[in-house]
Amino acid sequence: MPSTRFVKTITRLPTGLRTKHTAILGAATLEFGLYYGQTVKWVLENATGWVVGVVAKVMKEPEVDSFIGANKKLLQRYALTFPLVKGEVEYKLASLKSAQDVEETGDVGLTLVRFGEFRALRW
Repeated sequence: MPSTRFVKTITRLPTGLRTKHTAILGAATLEFGLYYGQTVKWVLENATGWVVGVVAKVMKEPEVDSFIGANKKLLQRYALTFPLVKGEVEYKLASLKSAQDVEETGDVGLTLVRFGEFRALRW
């Protein structure tokens, strides 16, 4: 029998997210990092920037076969179901790649624009 806390979490999700898979992912508890013990849904709602950073880092890391690695992948799966978060993660990865290109080549023209309608384009 699911706990009352779990049931309340599922019923508070927007209608479009009430699929079993997404609800279960959102109700899972983080087992690592700054927000250890919080639900994935809570962390995404209250620390979106942190989630974007963690998801970008997890996407760059090789697959890790451990409990914490699985927990990070769970956070990634849940966070990427939201288009705005997915866009921010893609931008974060692009800006990290751009910074690496600038460092390797010395060409500052490879730096991404970080504001306005041309955000994510190179100079």
